[in-house]
Amino acid sequence: MATNVQGVDTNAQASAAQTQDADKQAQAAIAVVNKTIIDIRALADEVGCAAIVISDLEGHSREIGG
Repeated sequence: MATNVQGVDTNAQASAAQTQDADKQAQAAIAVVNKTIIDIRALADEVGCAAIVISDLEGHSREIGG
């Protein structure tokens, strides 16, 4: 009986350690996703600025007669 209880305890501890490791991995993955979202938003802002510059250049080109 004591051996059986000890086995259950050992399995419970191993399961808890695996759960803790999975939680750490999930938190790391969430951090990567959040950083990616920030990077995509920054890139979208840069693309928006580039679109304005291109539009201005096209306007100047038309004014010059190009």
